[in-house]
Amino acid sequence: MAKRSHSKGSIISEVNSRLILIVSFIVLALLLGTQPVYAAKTLNDAVRKAEKNGNSKVISARTVEKNNKRTHEVRVLTDKGKLKTMRYPANGAKQNTAQKPRKKNKDK
Repeated sequence: MAKRSHSKGSIISEVNSRLILIVSFIVLALLLGTQPVYAAKTLNDAVRKAEKNGNSKVISARTVEKNNKRTHEVRVLTDKGKLKTMRYPANGAKQNTAQKPRKKNKDK
């Protein structure tokens, strides 16, 4: 069995190049997976924004309320045939903020 002789410099160089490749893929995946979030006052505004965001066809749109916050959800079919749900905060809509818990009065 023949032993491979690697110099220390070539092993470090190979590890560095693989590390750079892995980090590049992670950064690319994060960039592709994020979408800018823009507020939309009405559901029609959200639909218009979704249509402007690339070559996509709007399939459905609705307003959802969760935890006293309203969000417009627009489902689109991309030109590559993928179905995506785009979410836009509903600005101008009544949104309640969480209240601080009341302090219990121990004197009673």
